[in-house]
Amino acid sequence: MLWFECGLICFCLHQRSNNLPQKQDWLRSLSIQDELLTNYSSFPDSLDSININVGTVSLIVNLFFLNLKVNLFLGGAFSWFLYSPLLVDCDSIVLFLALNFGGFHAAVSGYSCTAFCVNFSFLFAFYSITSGLRYHMISQKLSKLSQTITSYKTINIIVNQLLTLLIENHRANIYWTQINSTIFLFTFIAQIPILYLIFFIQLTSFTKFSLIILGGLNFLCGQSITFLSAYYTRNRLNRCQKQLNRLLIVRNDIDFIRKIQLTNVAEYLIDRQLFFIYGGFEFNQINYLTVILEIISNLLLLIANVGIR
Repeated sequence: MLWFECGLICFCLHQRSNNLPQKQDWLRSLSIQDELLTNYSSFPDSLDSININVGTVSLIVNLFFLNLKVNLFLGGAFSWFLYSPLLVDCDSIVLFLALNFGGFHAAVSGYSCTAFCVNFSFLFAFYSITSGLRYHMISQKLSKLSQTITSYKTINIIVNQLLTLLIENHRANIYWTQINSTIFLFTFIAQIPILYLIFFIQLTSFTKFSLIILGGLNFLCGQSITFLSAYYTRNRLNRCQKQLNRLLIVRNDIDFIRKIQLTNVAEYLIDRQLFFIYGGFEFNQINYLTVILEIISNLLLLIANVGIR
């Protein structure tokens, strides 16, 4: 029920974005990632330095979207598969049909949750990692600028690329913040009954094994994928900030007006909240460890409650 409600809310948020232009930038920015990564004219040196070519990127993108399609099938099939032990032991046609109806309902729910929760976590991770790669490319360019004398026009182009990417991420966050908050909240709550059932309820081996798989997927898709991918992007942004500050310190030939402009850009990057939920809970390493500790605390509370009873 928690997962189904999560999928339903995410579906409603997605439908609302169809009527709100400010919440549609996530799709526009996601749809041009392949073009940006394969455009050698924009990032020629950086792409070669991290060994990315058109064929590699095309293969990665195709495999990623194949993964999304496979997830949809597995979500429904696995939900139906949970009813198989009951169907094997069923000795009544009426009960058999009723269980099949329940299995069909579970399959539809599994498909819906996969479509609007699991796959959207993967989409967010894809967007985060590709944004991180673009930050990595820009930081490499800034690093080269601090070592070789180049024209002010080149500096302005690279800095504008950085600001454009930041603005794009900020606009995409208007949509992703709500989706990620919903997925994180419901999967975090769902982790509590899963832990209780696994550790404190006598279950068949098949059911316990299924719950362990569901608990692992719940933690992976609800918390881990989004946190780790966004943490990578935040790291790349920090490197861009450091390289820009280094450029300001090392390049003495930059005139005063240009230095003021670059200093304003560098200050704009300080404490920039990138990929966050609940308006301030940022995806970083410390907060990810906090989530893990919260789950461990919930397990300890369950142990204490069972001990009291």
